[in-house]
Amino acid sequence: SCAACHGQGAEGVEELGLPLSTSGFVRGSTDKDLITFIKSGRSSWDENNTTGLDMPPKGGNPAINDEQLQAIVDYIRAVQKEAMGP
Repeated sequence: SCAACHGQGAEGVEELGLPLSTSGFVRGSTDKDLITFIKSGRSSWDENNTTGLDMPPKGGNPAINDEQLQAIVDYIRAVQKEAMGP
């Protein structure tokens, strides 16, 4: 669900979703905060929305559960660690 806008490797898709691999927002958020954010999404009218597009709750997949959300956050953290290097 997330890859459609954020890319297969969380590198972002121009004019759709920002890169998560280098996101300061992700780096500065706790896992719990990220899960809450993913659950609620971000409306296009939100002042922090830089794409002007809605980010649907759970990436548009209401079947995603909390365990899967944690796996998504773990993946994003691993991608960030890889992108930032040693």
